[in-house]
Amino acid sequence: MRLGWSNGDVSYAGNFQVFGNPANAADWVGKARFAASFPDGQSNTLLFAEKVTRCGPAYSDPSAGGSWWGRGSDGPPGDTFSPVFAGGTAGRWTWQTGNAAKFQNPTKYDTTACDYRAAASRHAGGINVCLADGSGRFVSSGINPATWWEACTPNSGNPMPSDW
Repeated sequence: MRLGWSNGDVSYAGNFQVFGNPANAADWVGKARFAASFPDGQSNTLLFAEKVTRCGPAYSDPSAGGSWWGRGSDGPPGDTFSPVFAGGTAGRWTWQTGNAAKFQNPTKYDTTACDYRAAASRHAGGINVCLADGSGRFVSSGINPATWWEACTPNSGNPMPSDW
């Protein structure tokens, strides 16, 4: 399994709280696992979410054939951990957790709201996700950040808030 992204790759990422090791944020490469159980319920746990593969402003690079959108892959150059959200680390870079992990909806040319550390969708008003029960769902951008984090964690023991 290749863990890095490049041009043309699919724009979905795995939930680190499910496939990584939340007890050790650097435990990702070659360690992907499926959670043994989902105490919070499969319909309440995110497995995958959209994540734009290119973040940053448009710029022109004559050596690369002219202008194109995006400054590098979604993560730092050389980053092999980019297809993840809700935790994880790569060298000095750490992905968002808790309320800060809520997904973003950057527009194509938005130079401020695209953060490689969070899930992101270019759909107006929300994001497509896959849940552990195998269903797909469009989650509204109006969801509370705490509710999003509850959906990221398969074993918090908390009931899902009413905006789920």
